Amino acid sequence: MLGRPLTHAFYPCCLLILVVCGCEIKSNTEHDSDSTRGSADQYPTIRLAVCDIDEIARELGLLGEMDRMLSNQKILFTNKIRKLQSQQQTLFNEKRKEFGEFPDDEQKQQLARFQVDASQQLRQITNQAQQGLAGIQKSLTDQIRTKIKKPIDKVATEKNIHVVLSDIQTLVLYTANVANITLDVLSAARSMELGRLEFESPVGENSRANTQPLKAAPQDTPESGQ
Repeated sequence: MLGRPLTHAFYPCCLLILVVCGCEIKSNTEHDSDSTRGSADQYPTIRLAVCDIDEIARELGLLGEMDRMLSNQKILFTNKIRKLQSQQQTLFNEKRKEFGEFPDDEQKQQLARFQVDASQQLRQITNQAQQGLAGIQKSLTDQIRTKIKKPIDKVATEKNIHVVLSDIQTLVLYTANVANITLDVLSAARSMELGRLEFESPVGENSRANTQPLKAAPQDTPESGQ
């Protein structure tokens, strides 16, 4: 009896184990399915869309308007700097004429200090101009985003979209046509009165958009001290 094979007892045991495990797996699967349905009910599907803000701003002429305004401000800053250079050159020439053709050491030092002070003043004005242009560009960019947000909100509400992403190639790698609402937003923007761009000019011009091209003042050729 001890020498009989045990397969006659092994097979029924295996079948019993498989039946028990199968029932448990089925029970767990049904439980996970119920949990998934519960989670779906608790967390609704989020609808996403993509919008190319740059294309809309370009089509509406806002980017061109901003470029013209920045260009005009740059010309105003340049004219201001050239005017200061001309004034400094005039004062230097008067001072050198006062000292005569052969200034002494003290007079030469005065002329040298004048040139140093003039250079520092020019650098300060140039830095202020650069900071002013950067501030104007930021202000205009923020205005454009604010203006375009109005039609984006309108389209997103109508289409029941929860999140709208900006179409930036480094962030969005693929967008289906149905998820791109750029043309819808552009159409909505054209039907709205978004208004013109404005800014506070640091060189005395009015704050409303001045898109008329300006001319740069002629540059005086500075003379070097002897």
